[in-house]
Amino acid sequence: NKTVLGLIFRDDKELVEMFTFTVNIFFIPLCAFVIIAICTAILSSQLHTNSQWRKTTVIASQGHKITIRNKKVAKMVVSIFTLFISCFVPTAIIMLAMALVPDIMIGGKYFNASKIMCGCIFILEGINSSVNIFIYYNMSTKYRQAFHTMFIIGNVHTT
Repeated sequence: NKTVLGLIFRDDKELVEMFTFTVNIFFIPLCAFVIIAICTAILSSQLHTNSQWRKTTVIASQGHKITIRNKKVAKMVVSIFTLFISCFVPTAIIMLAMALVPDIMIGGKYFNASKIMCGCIFILEGINSSVNIFIYYNMSTKYRQAFHTMFIIGNVHTT
């Protein structure tokens, strides 16, 4: 009693792989990357514009606090975007290489190298999602307060 795992390829395997790869693995993440970049730029610009407007309409002492808060929010958003970029660019390069070099795909001469590259992609995705928590913790007082309430103060039982 033995299980055998194997692959059976269709005649139009290259065409199906190229289409699937191009749409699902390269085009959609690239579109997401571009949309996130544009939204980050718009958000940072709007925060700057709003802080300038508030500075002129609010009392001088309050206007300074609002401007500092907007700068902190913009800095946090840009930090998260920078982290995302640094973790996504290697993924995009690997995906582009897979699209351009057919030997990297399943059954190709360099398939083992693609498995190693995909392992690196998973590590980068883990780093991206893990480091965001620390960025929020260091840059957002509301997040820090909620974190302390949930994990530190919330676990202390008083009698």
